[in-house]
Amino acid sequence: MTKLIYIFIWKLFLISVIQSQKFLECKFDDGERPCRLNPVGLSTPELTLTSTITLDNPSIDPIMPLSDVTSIITPTMGNNLLCQLPYKLDGSSKDIYFCSKLESSSNVSSCFTGDSSEQECLPGQYVMAQPSAGENLTYFIEVLGTSGSSCLSFYYYITRPNVGQIVIWCTDIVGNIVHQFGKTSNVSYNGWHRTEFSFSPNVLNYNLYFDLQRFESTDGFVSIALDEIKVTDGLCESDTIESTTMSTHTIPTMDQTSTTTEEGITSSSTSTSSTTTTKYPVVTPPDKPNNLPLILGLSLGIGIPVLLAIVGGFIYYLKVRPSSSAVRSSGNTDTPDSTDIAMRPTNTKK
Repeated sequence: MTKLIYIFIWKLFLISVIQSQKFLECKFDDGERPCRLNPVGLSTPELTLTSTITLDNPSIDPIMPLSDVTSIITPTMGNNLLCQLPYKLDGSSKDIYFCSKLESSSNVSSCFTGDSSEQECLPGQYVMAQPSAGENLTYFIEVLGTSGSSCLSFYYYITRPNVGQIVIWCTDIVGNIVHQFGKTSNVSYNGWHRTEFSFSPNVLNYNLYFDLQRFESTDGFVSIALDEIKVTDGLCESDTIESTTMSTHTIPTMDQTSTTTEEGITSSSTSTSSTTTTKYPVVTPPDKPNNLPLILGLSLGIGIPVLLAIVGGFIYYLKVRPSSSAVRSSGNTDTPDSTDIAMRPTNTKK
């Protein structure tokens, strides 16, 4: 009994730690909700929710992700091994960094694992946009319950180098405070790339924005995709605050056109004659104390005493409740010359 109580308390502790560390987790494998990235501006299209793309010619680099992140970081369904990336489908094949499904094959999406066998992948989903040259597509999601040092991590895909970038910034709910803290455009191979940025939103609830920007004078088809977006408590593993200097930033609210600043960052402006532009200095925010000890202290300080009170009450009840073999008096005991009371068990059969 005591051992079971200790196990229960330990599980309660682990759950409280896990829940206190995660503020946002968007895998998109079960659809967009509750992690829908909302488009900003009337002309911004919804992101496309995508699962598997059929590969028609393995000798040409894909122009969009053939599968999501879950499929390549989760053990395969056949031999429970991870995909061995990259791999080639034949002698003329490009390096493949996804689970793949050939147009000429009826097989499910699969990859080659460490034992050189082809195995079925666990399917998932991601979100994708296809911006035109010079276009900036902005999306946001609301994050609740954190104001101190935080870590944003996500996977991204850009079709090829030097065609676009992703700029990340946040505002308070009403859009008064703007803070850009991340930018990424590195494409070292045709596959998913993971990045992370430490930042301090300085407000309890805020909107997290993703600007999917395609550069001017870029030809051909370009896709920008996102997956596995997470915001956790505390600084990232790199333990640094990353910021990118930018002179102005417009919060798009209406139909938009795109322009390019001197820094090479595409910013949005509305098509009306008056625009609201928020100027802000990008300053590395001071580190705030980690809120994890406070959260753990409150969780454990309140939860464990309540749990112990419940367990103690249960044990007390077991001790004081009547036994099933209780006895009751038998016969007439109201005699002046006898102090002995004849007793018999209550469960005695007649």
